[in-house]
Amino acid sequence: MYKSNRKGFTLIELVVGLGLVSIFALAAMSFLLSQFRVNTTQSQISHAQTSIEATMNLIRWDIMMAGFGTQDAIIPHSGGSSDDTRPEPDMLEVVTYNSPVGGNGHWGYLTERADASADIVVRRWQNNVFSNIAVGDSVVLFDINKVLVAEGRVVNVQVISGNEMRVRLNQQISAKKGTLIFALPQDGRTHITYSIVNGNLFRNNVMLQENVEDLQVSYWIDSNENGVEDAGEWVPNFTSDDIRNLRLIRVSVVKLSGPDVRHNEQGQRYTVEDDIYTVPAQSANFRRHIYTIVVKPRNLGV
Repeated sequence: MYKSNRKGFTLIELVVGLGLVSIFALAAMSFLLSQFRVNTTQSQISHAQTSIEATMNLIRWDIMMAGFGTQDAIIPHSGGSSDDTRPEPDMLEVVTYNSPVGGNGHWGYLTERADASADIVVRRWQNNVFSNIAVGDSVVLFDINKVLVAEGRVVNVQVISGNEMRVRLNQQISAKKGTLIFALPQDGRTHITYSIVNGNLFRNNVMLQENVEDLQVSYWIDSNENGVEDAGEWVPNFTSDDIRNLRLIRVSVVKLSGPDVRHNEQGQRYTVEDDIYTVPAQSANFRRHIYTIVVKPRNLGV
């Protein structure tokens, strides 16, 4: 009878083999999960960066449009001097007339670049009826320098997810990611107030940014009208008599990201314009990012 010399695996060999396979599988899984987390984090960072840039551009636009049909076009609301234990945010009130971002108009920004396309992807700041973009709306798109990029009429709207929607216009346009888009408002005088409520930045009753710690506004009042930024001319407040000498407005926003248990800022002092405060223990694990814009209110002063 033929006898085979082949031998099977022993139990120990099987256990060792399965152990090695498990180790390699766990290593591969760990690597894939790590790559997934990195990609997710990068995506979140990219989205957050686009969102805050669009918010600062919206503030810039509102300031540049201030003054149409009004006298008290910029109304400062200083948060006062800090007591060093917490931020004392300012408020910024802009009054305008017939502004493309005033009234009950709808606004958002492009989350994708549009290249000769009638379809654009728009993100709204808040998912409610107040910020909906509807079929029949006339829209305009502007860049940060108040230059008209494109305009058109909405012929179709499809909600993608959350606050994002795909909007089809009646004509093709080309626009960069982050371009602001507005529906034309009704005529009338409009008050636009930026303020921090419960740690979030609001434009009137619409939340623009979560986790905002501080909002500070300073004004260059060219009191001697020499066109030079002299010492003491940047002030946190001014009177209506100073409006004709208002040259520039500087807006700073402190946004938090985190928490990160490996990061600790407890006791660190921050100076934002005239607001000086020490980071408290309850928010010490958050990272602080300061975004600043300097804007010339084109319809005010000289």
